Amino acid sequence: MLLRHWLWIAIGLAALCHYVVLAALGDPFNFGTLLSLAVFGVGVAVVGARRLGRPFPPIRGRFRRPFWIGVGALGVWYVAMTSWMFFEARAEDEASVDVVLVLGAGLKNGHPTPALKRRIDRAASYLLAHPEIPAVLCGGVGRGQPTSEAAVMRDALVARGVSPKRLTLEQRSTSTAQNVAFARLLVKDRVGREPPRALIITSSFHLARAKMLARNRGFETFGLPASTPWYILPNTTARESVAIIKSVLVDLD
Repeated sequence: MLLRHWLWIAIGLAALCHYVVLAALGDPFNFGTLLSLAVFGVGVAVVGARRLGRPFPPIRGRFRRPFWIGVGALGVWYVAMTSWMFFEARAEDEASVDVVLVLGAGLKNGHPTPALKRRIDRAASYLLAHPEIPAVLCGGVGRGQPTSEAAVMRDALVARGVSPKRLTLEQRSTSTAQNVAFARLLVKDRVGREPPRALIITSSFHLARAKMLARNRGFETFGLPASTPWYILPNTTARESVAIIKSVLVDLD
């Protein structure tokens, strides 16, 4: 019993330290970062319940079995969605695409988050190697931010040698579904082919859902993943697993 007690203390402290690291490195506060605080809270609750001699979770009788069935179902869903994310997180044949869509990933005090920096790096490499292909940079102004994600991406890409004439800014969106929907409107008058062939550049964990939503908006999709910092993978995959449910229920036409 004492070993379990210290195990939960260790889990809770590790989760708290993980949240502090994410905050220090500029990851925005969202469901993903909240996950670390949630794990810390569970650890504190388990230790507190055991010190008081009470069960955790505080569920008895006929509700206990459905509770654990629900927990198991969430675990299966998480494994299935994470497997899909990793399967889709591969570079595809992007020859002859009409446009590149670079999706936003949040700002911290007006600067790119670690995930967005890697998307910018990936986009810069591709655009410099394919100077004939235009790009739409997607991302509006987040809460408390002085500028849009699209504008920050443009400045970073221009600083690396990409011509600003190739870059169209989509600055209204606040979600992935809006990213691709508003980008589709911008592409409509600039690309003659239907459906337009779009190369989507986004984080590896995000590519599966982004392609799904883009296909729903009439794009023929190809993917080019940006690497994901290892220390945010637990949080981002958990957040994305929930976001997939929301996208299926709300965002698909």
